[in-house]
Amino acid sequence: MRAGRLCHRLVVERPVPTRDSTGDEVIEWRSIGTVWAAIEPTRGSEAMRSGQILAELDTKIVIRWSPNVAVVSAKYRLRHAEQSNPTTYNIAAPPIHVNLGQREIELMCKSGVNAG
Repeated sequence: MRAGRLCHRLVVERPVPTRDSTGDEVIEWRSIGTVWAAIEPTRGSEAMRSGQILAELDTKIVIRWSPNVAVVSAKYRLRHAEQSNPTTYNIAAPPIHVNLGQREIELMCKSGVNAG
């Protein structure tokens, strides 16, 4: 793994179901850690819905394997750690452990339409 390409700081968040004041279940996002990552946009698309143009970006994110991030699944999300208006990346597919080793993990993500 070339560590130089891991130049983006991302926060890994997991969903935690909680109850609001009316007793309805809501999803709260809790951080499980911060990682260095490579972000590689792969494809973008736009759609017109209800008179609005919605843009979506498919992105491949590569992170270094660690016991903390080995539990990441398609239910988790990532967001930029150091931006005032952070981009949220929803993990769209199960993580890929490259070469079945404990070295790096590829995450196929979507951003733009759903903020998580």
